[in-house]
Amino acid sequence: MFVQTYLAHKDRQKKLIFQATLETVRKQDEQIEVMQTKAEYFNALVDRHLLTNFRDTAKELKTSEQKLISWLLEKHCLYQDSKGKLKLYARHVSVLFEIKE
Repeated sequence: MFVQTYLAHKDRQKKLIFQATLETVRKQDEQIEVMQTKAEYFNALVDRHLLTNFRDTAKELKTSEQKLISWLLEKHCLYQDSKGKLKLYARHVSVLFEIKE
């Protein structure tokens, strides 16, 4: 309707291009709405200072706990002490993590 009303004088090809552009914008708006909802959820989680463990964090990221821990080990965010217990590198504690006692 918009195209017929406001672009009545344009040729068919330009109308099709404009319609395709409008469709792309509509789809992107839908994606933005979905991502906005997720962003608000995670922002609320952070704002409330809710702490999650590795398992729950992995679930939120739709991966396994072991894959998340392996990735954190590879990126040198975590290490294992002599007893195999996971420990955080000090440089990441205040930036990426908060320790729950």
